[in-house]
Amino acid sequence: KIYRGEKEGIQVCQTADGGYFVVGVIEEGDFFTGYLLKTDSNGNKEWEKTLWRNLPDIWPLSPICGQQTDDGGFIIGGTEFVNDKAYIFLIKTDEEGREIWNKTFQKGEATFGICLQQTTDGGYVISGVVANLEGTFSDALLIKTNENGDEIWSQTYEEWGDTIACYVEQAIDGEYIAVGSTDYGRTYGKVWLFKTGANGEKIWERTFSSGDEGYCVHQTTDDGYIIVGETWINNTNSDILLIKTMGPPMLEITDVRGGLGISATIKNVGTSDAENIEWSIDVEGNVFIGQGTGGVIPVIPAGGEAEIGEFVFGIGPAVVTINAEDVSTTTNCMLLGPFVIIT
Repeated sequence: KIYRGEKEGIQVCQTADGGYFVVGVIEEGDFFTGYLLKTDSNGNKEWEKTLWRNLPDIWPLSPICGQQTDDGGFIIGGTEFVNDKAYIFLIKTDEEGREIWNKTFQKGEATFGICLQQTTDGGYVISGVVANLEGTFSDALLIKTNENGDEIWSQTYEEWGDTIACYVEQAIDGEYIAVGSTDYGRTYGKVWLFKTGANGEKIWERTFSSGDEGYCVHQTTDDGYIIVGETWINNTNSDILLIKTMGPPMLEITDVRGGLGISATIKNVGTSDAENIEWSIDVEGNVFIGQGTGGVIPVIPAGGEAEIGEFVFGIGPAVVTINAEDVSTTTNCMLLGPFVIIT
């Protein structure tokens, strides 16, 4: 089927009645407006709607996305520019595309929403990025809402250089898996895969090669992940990149604590013993004693855990990076002499 007009289709999903729901844009000069199309099972148009939103061109990423919700209506999200600032918008409609409610989210000068998924509790999770208008920094962003679009929590995530979260979905265990890039848009960027808990706290992360960007991830039947993106390894033209990972790491770093020094818990969530686990704690900031320490844990039984820690002495804000084999987590803190306050 062809649907004429200055329109571009971006995303399509099958609906409960066997038809299809298309989310797209209508070109309006340097910006776009949103476009919704509902068809029957043969592609015949049932209804269409225009969303009068000022959507930016952020190719190769999408300024708008959507899907059918459990109640038969639709949820649409994306990015719009208002008064020279970028916001995330979220719109809920009924089964005919009539708006029920809408929400906006702003976490900085430029807040971009890239991916939207309904969660098992009826709410929604959004991935994107927080940046400044000059484009000199960016942090990956996740937002979780309830079924009415009210924010429950939001988290930004830092890694080496600028970061972006291009896709998020709820994992089988109810937590969240997201993919994006570090140093997004640069030739030395890396595909960045990370897992969070139910409240957005980062559990583990992995990066892959250089000159690559990750756009979508799905959990596979073997509890691993499949990632698609692009690679600039040839430096001239981009190629499709497909990465298959093993199952999630056996180790998780949890309960990062302050007080007198820094401590954390390493858990073995696998089904076999973990042996000879190399770990390290590194502190960056105005630190006089305890910039780094590490060691080897002989064994953590399946389902078991081990405690690690480091004494530090310093003044002011600092960044703590904890590694256990190929799992790592980063936490901000405040140093007050030998005392540490996690922020």
